[in-house]
Amino acid sequence: MNGRTPSYYILHRQPGGLIEALWRACLADADFPTHYTAPEYFLEPGFRNKGPFAILSLSGAEVTAILTGTNDGAYVQSGLSVRPQIVFSRRADRVRAMTNVVDGLLLEAASAKLVDLFVWSDIVTLVDPRFRKKQYEGVVMLDLSRGPDALFRKFSENKRRNIKRAIKYGVSVEPANDPGKVSAYYSVCVEWSRRKGLSIPGEVEFHQRNMRRTARCRMRYIYDPMTYCIGGRSSGDAGRA
Repeated sequence: MNGRTPSYYILHRQPGGLIEALWRACLADADFPTHYTAPEYFLEPGFRNKGPFAILSLSGAEVTAILTGTNDGAYVQSGLSVRPQIVFSRRADRVRAMTNVVDGLLLEAASAKLVDLFVWSDIVTLVDPRFRKKQYEGVVMLDLSRGPDALFRKFSENKRRNIKRAIKYGVSVEPANDPGKVSAYYSVCVEWSRRKGLSIPGEVEFHQRNMRRTARCRMRYIYDPMTYCIGGRSSGDAGRA
């Protein structure tokens, strides 16, 4: 904390007790809570050796915003261009909350040579002017309340054709609910990583990460008619168990 009247709290491990309860209360009152702004962020194997941290904005006894990231000493990063790792309570004073998390971020990054902070476009004007700004392409989001038929009509002709073809040939999407499906997905991930020239995750770490996500997120695996796993995707609402 900073001073007698703390405006933020910096964490380097998953909290428990009151702090965790206040954190989750903020997520429950936020519009777009994600796995990467939840306390389980600290359990991600991929971040284990990268100095994960979280900054909670405080207003009295209430958490009003959350920012997470990694700190390797020289480089501090919060989020990606396609995945900002910041969330606000609907009741928060956003100017004050943003000031709090940025103050905490600058303290966390005191010895860093570079800080990358990714935020949603609607709050970019609230970021400290000491940060240089760069505009990225928007993140695609679907309004599911419109229903599947309305969404389908808005897709491009090529996407509609591919979806119809997948349905015709019996491709299905099923929830990930056992280690066997994670193992099948791992084989797909290894081959995809090789083709893309990406580092291949260890199988144990891959299992840990995906089974943990299954607990709080929605993992979906894609199967062909012969029940072979041909892909996977995760999504979730971290604010609600």
